[in-house]
Amino acid sequence: MDKEMMLNRMQGYKNTVPRIKNVLFDAGKIQITLQDGRIIISPLTNFPAIKRIPVSKRNDFSIINNGTALNIFACNEIFHIRDFLGLPENWADL
Repeated sequence: MDKEMMLNRMQGYKNTVPRIKNVLFDAGKIQITLQDGRIIISPLTNFPAIKRIPVSKRNDFSIINNGTALNIFACNEIFHIRDFLGLPENWADL
């Protein structure tokens, strides 16, 4: 079987760009729902900048860059989808 045929038979998300659809905060965790249906749940201990934000201000956010990043207004950082997936900065080039 040649390489192209193998790639066409692969299952999963090989041709899917992960994009944020929704964000929820609950009990020290962040839940990211992607447009393709995947859900990422991570403890806020992995995101100390978000953890420091008062609970009352965490829901004041905007999904930006065509769904690939999250801007929480009470924080000076932009969080990219790769941060939640654990991918390197050049993940799209891999």
